[in-house]
Amino acid sequence: MLCILGCLLAVANLWYTAVRSTIPIAIDGIIEGHEKRLEKKPGVDDVFIITMDGGWAFQVDAAIFDATDVSAVLHKNPWSSELSINSEMHRIDWSTDFRRMCIVMPIACLAMIATLILTWRRLGESSITATDGENPQPNSGDSRELAASSASSQHLSRQPRDHQR
Repeated sequence: MLCILGCLLAVANLWYTAVRSTIPIAIDGIIEGHEKRLEKKPGVDDVFIITMDGGWAFQVDAAIFDATDVSAVLHKNPWSSELSINSEMHRIDWSTDFRRMCIVMPIACLAMIATLILTWRRLGESSITATDGENPQPNSGDSRELAASSASSQHLSRQPRDHQR
């Protein structure tokens, strides 16, 4: 379950990073807010937020942020690599972050899946070796089996010594 969740989060991370380039989304409106938020390393990991008329706010890459300002009219079709800013066409591209995520996130998913497969194999091998021995132990975790096994061994140890011969 955690493996599936991890892979879903990786895909969501890819999508969120792709949206910052604005390539997958449609935009049509006027910029009402234009905000740069400084993060831990100013100039390196800053966050750029544009708020459109109607209140829709979204994060964009630095290149798009730098090319726009409050009151700019934006228009873009979904999956287009051209953004119209005040009727002037600008070519946009996937961000460096997105390109890196396209490498890292599949590797992360493969690592999670490989860990899951190795864990399943180890669990399968441990249950096989437990049943191959002369004195197999219950491996189902059923408390009734464990209690019966324990009661049986206690009964044998309580018998008088001359009965055990």
